[in-house]
Amino acid sequence: MKHLIIVLLLAGCAAQPFRGGPLSSPTVIGEASPTPTTPLKKIGGFLGGVPANTTETLNLYTRSFDRIAFETELDGPDPWVRKFNGPVRYNFNQLSDDEITSWLEVAYVLGRLTGIEHVYIKDMKTELLTEDAGKSEFVIPKQAGGVVIRRYNTSNLCAVFAIKTPVGAQKNGVLYGATVLIGKNNFTVQECLVEEMAQLMGLPNDSDIVAESKFRTDPKDKAPGLTWHDAILLRTLYDYRLKPGMPRATALPIVRTIIGELLAELNR
Repeated sequence: MKHLIIVLLLAGCAAQPFRGGPLSSPTVIGEASPTPTTPLKKIGGFLGGVPANTTETLNLYTRSFDRIAFETELDGPDPWVRKFNGPVRYNFNQLSDDEITSWLEVAYVLGRLTGIEHVYIKDMKTELLTEDAGKSEFVIPKQAGGVVIRRYNTSNLCAVFAIKTPVGAQKNGVLYGATVLIGKNNFTVQECLVEEMAQLMGLPNDSDIVAESKFRTDPKDKAPGLTWHDAILLRTLYDYRLKPGMPRATALPIVRTIIGELLAELNR
């Protein structure tokens, strides 16, 4: 089955080496994984102060979720919930031992935040694709839930590309997989992994609605790690009540309820 590379976001890089189109519209509602059970306070380590449990914060975070989850950086609105509902399987291409250690640290936090297991697969089936008349090449996973992280050429690139669901597979909002490219001149690998691994979970856009966030639009304004705001958005997305393929209009009232519950929990 043929796969298509679809650009969901291109962070921290002025170049735009690959181009894609929007992901296909879901035709059915998919199954969601169970809501994570580890309280956010027990995970901890997020940047900034714990957000106040106020109507203002609730409104702000709901708007931020709407912008980050239901829009993309390059392809405009994408008004459906998209998320994984099973393990995310990673394979590395040209990463050093220190960079793999950075991946482990990020994967551990994301696993506790989302309830989705992040695992390393040594022998993942992959495919080498080329674009721009053979000038650009990259590796994509050929299995559901697969993510390839690869060091790429000599740029300072930091980007994630979603893999479009193969022809014939059910289009239910469940994410198929992704490729993360890190330029060989990018010396902030830890920060790149934090942002791209978080966003490939289903938060594809950047936004300046909240000041303290890894998902700011200008690289100079981005927090060096995940903030409490970012953690709340990820936990909200991976609440069981939000189903993959759910339309934005149906999802937003649920999003507001979940964020309200998390703000209350953090301020007890």
